[in-house]
Amino acid sequence: MKWPMIIFLQCFMWGGYLLVEWISEKDSLQAKLILLGVFLYIAYIVAASLSQSKKIALFVTAATAAAAFLCKDEFLLLIRTFIY
Repeated sequence: MKWPMIIFLQCFMWGGYLLVEWISEKDSLQAKLILLGVFLYIAYIVAASLSQSKKIALFVTAATAAAAFLCKDEFLLLIRTFIY
């Protein structure tokens, strides 16, 4: 029962990351990389604390991050639909 919760929390976090990245579109590449690093670290810490396994936490974090970046355009389209 904890795996769906970890995946849900990480998807929520990656959605927040994509929203923040969209809002700060004029920032430099360095600032965006720092932001990505912070979100990766927080997502990993959340997964590691809930799963009690560092290897599985790393795998789940990488998988949800990849899924978030593959679905980035759809997520931003959804945000633009609700905002405008």
